[in-house]
Amino acid sequence: ITEMIDYGGKGWNIQTDVRWMLDFAVIGFPKCGTTTMLKYLNSNNLWTAPREWCELGWNQSAPLLRKLYRLQSSANILDNMHIKKGIKCPSDVEN
Repeated sequence: ITEMIDYGGKGWNIQTDVRWMLDFAVIGFPKCGTTTMLKYLNSNNLWTAPREWCELGWNQSAPLLRKLYRLQSSANILDNMHIKKGIKCPSDVEN
């Protein structure tokens, strides 16, 4: 992860291509069905974060990247390109 994030400053800048860390985001407004959508999409080839992460809406992509890296490493799916990886945040549309 140290190669991905510039720690020379405050650690807020991503300095490499990290698109492989996240394939999709289920976004919307609160109470519009994002949880139901995520449950519908859930399968053996899909990994989702265990709770809502809304860092993208707050322009905090580096902290989100650190969380994704840590969780995907512990789930042993970091290098598995056959598993689609996603997050859910019902407030990203509002932000």
